[in-house]
Amino acid sequence: MNIKRILLPALAALGLLAGCATAPVGDPRVIVDGSARGTVSVLHVGYDEIKSGSRTVDLTIRNERSSAQTVKVAVQWFANGQAFRSLLAEPRRVSLLPNEVTTLHEVAPNANQDSFRIVISKD
Repeated sequence: MNIKRILLPALAALGLLAGCATAPVGDPRVIVDGSARGTVSVLHVGYDEIKSGSRTVDLTIRNERSSAQTVKVAVQWFANGQAFRSLLAEPRRVSLLPNEVTTLHEVAPNANQDSFRIVISKD
């Protein structure tokens, strides 16, 4: 698909120019549950550190269906390998129009969280 060949490098370049790191689309920290495979695809994962020292994550996903879909996205933060329990780790419902591309932005609860895992599942 020609759009993917153009869009993905452009997004990666934009992320690097903006000063944030860009993870490969096959990033092992992003898990698309079997129920959501074929429904949603991950186009981009970017992460950065803000002035407070907390990490931020940007996740760009696309609805691969020609009908509206709802998925759940849960971001779990970790500090020194230990999961941080927080209401922010609860799955968030994301409604997507047919073939819609959207970017989700998440901020770590505090500066101690140095890594993350994102799980996407079908609602």
